[in-house]
Amino acid sequence: MLTKKLLIGALCLITSFKISAQTFTEVNNPVGGTSSFLGIYNGTLAWGDYDNDGDLDLVIAGFNIVSGNNTATTQLITKLYRNDNGSFTDSGVELTGIQKGALAWGDYDNDGDLDLVITGEDANRETFARIYRNDGGSFVDSGIGIVAVSSSSVAWVDYNNDGFLDLAVSGTKDGLPAGASTIIYRNDGQGNLTDSGIDNIPGFYNGSISFGDYDNDGDSDLAFIGTTNGFSTGVTTQVYRNKGNGTFENSNLTGFKSVAWGSISWGDFDNDSDLDLLITGWDSTQAVTKIYRNDLVADSIVFTDLNANVAQSNEGKALWGDYNNDGNLDILLTGRNDSLRQVYSFVYQGDGAGGFNILAADTSARTITEAQISSAAWGDFDNDGDLDMVIAGLDSSSFDGQTKLYRNGTTNFTANTKPNAPTDLTATITPAQSNTIVINWTAGSDGTTPQEALTYNLRVGLKPGEQQTQSPHSNSSTGVRQIVGKGNIFGGTTWTLRNLDWGKTYYISLQSIDNSFVGSDWSEEISITIDPGINRNAFLPNTFTPNSDGTNDFFRIVTHENVSEINFRIFNRLGTLVYQTSDVNEATNFGWDGKFNGKNQPAGVYLWYITGKFSDGTNIRFNGNNNGSVILVR
Repeated sequence: MLTKKLLIGALCLITSFKISAQTFTEVNNPVGGTSSFLGIYNGTLAWGDYDNDGDLDLVIAGFNIVSGNNTATTQLITKLYRNDNGSFTDSGVELTGIQKGALAWGDYDNDGDLDLVITGEDANRETFARIYRNDGGSFVDSGIGIVAVSSSSVAWVDYNNDGFLDLAVSGTKDGLPAGASTIIYRNDGQGNLTDSGIDNIPGFYNGSISFGDYDNDGDSDLAFIGTTNGFSTGVTTQVYRNKGNGTFENSNLTGFKSVAWGSISWGDFDNDSDLDLLITGWDSTQAVTKIYRNDLVADSIVFTDLNANVAQSNEGKALWGDYNNDGNLDILLTGRNDSLRQVYSFVYQGDGAGGFNILAADTSARTITEAQISSAAWGDFDNDGDLDMVIAGLDSSSFDGQTKLYRNGTTNFTANTKPNAPTDLTATITPAQSNTIVINWTAGSDGTTPQEALTYNLRVGLKPGEQQTQSPHSNSSTGVRQIVGKGNIFGGTTWTLRNLDWGKTYYISLQSIDNSFVGSDWSEEISITIDPGINRNAFLPNTFTPNSDGTNDFFRIVTHENVSEINFRIFNRLGTLVYQTSDVNEATNFGWDGKFNGKNQPAGVYLWYITGKFSDGTNIRFNGNNNGSVILVR
């Protein structure tokens, strides 16, 4: 039990502001028509179609407090609500209750259903982290070990372009700055996540992390806010550029307001094909909300403060999404401003040119709940073609936790229609005979979202229509999405996929995603086989006959292409090294003559190992391998 007076002290002078009921209407008793979602604050939530029935389910986690008789009942919860045609039911799935945490949906095992990662502080005030694997609608502990952190942030992302979802986790392991940690876990495609070894991204907590390709070079860059060294000295906002080789470097971009206790999100508000940045939080002295426009100036990228007329907020969310289906990104903003003693829940309507107009300036019309220490999310839960929203946080009047669902019911615009799929899809092995492919396409189109602002979802499988290599988080037949957000490969019309398996055939398709996060039908599917290298004009014979007859007397690498480096070794069946050279000329023009220490070796099977590169940097492979056997015949 907790006395209500403890909650009132610092908050009693705060004024609340709410958004218009003319557009958003509260859904009363969304759980079976008889009860509400459990109310939370200091928590997190996310939409995701975990049971693949075509509608968005909701997971919430946080501090649940219900007051009465001058006392309050409290508990930590993580609750999954199943959506059945717009009506919600407690799924009964048992998940550890947490606060000060984060969660995210993602299909890390590429089996077509959404898995769930959760981090935070549990009821014993211990840090917690777990990846739950979705097995046909049931959730089991995956057994994958990741760092347990609170005041945390998580994000699924394919940072190395191999098709498998990796995981970024940040937070504090002990509640102190010294325990701050940021780890990116690499997915090996076999259901394992291991520390990538990327160690130059600062540990931070009380923050937020977001991935997006801000420099349009075809990989996922990282932006974060948070604190690295305590309340006042370590508040920071940073962007790290993905170098395309599995590592990140500090972008050294300047001009960002350093904040923590808020959120950060990429989105192209001006529809010019590059990602802008939205942040909200506390800069150690005041609440901050900033929109930064991504500009190319003198061949360099700079982010320009838009100085937008939006509320300054912290301990809340600032989220992009096109709620009115005009093709332009709008903003949902929740949180509070301690300096002004105000609590916010605002929607700002974007005009596509940098203007953001608050919805319902008349305060008498604002009936959407205010929320502090809050979380929020866009999502079309009723599948009527527009973005609804859910808001959770502390009610500044009752000081109870609340989780409220709002239906977008305006009649001022038509329901969204899905965009058109991209066309002219091609895939090329680049560089030649490698296991990397470059995918190109002609941009899709949409009735409202400008073509330049469309993002794309990539699906890659080992059979037609399947997704064993890259999950799109969309239904493989209909294109209906399982999550709410941008496409998994952002914008543009080209993408690189690396480290594919030699000798396998991959089936590739794309869908367009508009600014309301609706997916198109799938494009025409193409296929490509990763040639193991035998057609690279480099090969090794299966047998050789060192009998000095002038035919096949040497075992050598046969190629007409330039080789830059080589290490060629041959062993007998006892494991004795009988030949070795690192000389390119010897390996390609002479090779092994069948002798060891000047003596002819007996007929039989010998094992060879080769490492090396062609002059373009491509690894030398023979039928996809760098080892094999040869028969010496006498």
